[in-house]
Amino acid sequence: MLMAGVNALIGMSVLIAALGIVNTLGLSVVERSRELGLLRAVGMTRCQVFGLVGREAVLVSVLGGASGLIGVVASLAPAARAARTDVLQALAA
Repeated sequence: MLMAGVNALIGMSVLIAALGIVNTLGLSVVERSRELGLLRAVGMTRCQVFGLVGREAVLVSVLGGASGLIGVVASLAPAARAARTDVLQALAA
């Protein structure tokens, strides 16, 4: 029962992350419509534009995951210091 709840929360977080990527790329396409039109005018095919946006989606998701990893690594030293804090000294402060 607990595992099903955790899996449901994980599924919801993946769905929210996917919607965030869709929103980011949607805004990117709208803001760059002139650039994309110019690329099409100079010879880029629809398939190439599709691939360009697809590669951007991969970059956004990978960099988002890497920023999360960087956050975990950056928290290691402060977390270790917090874990070593003496309880009585912390309460006295």
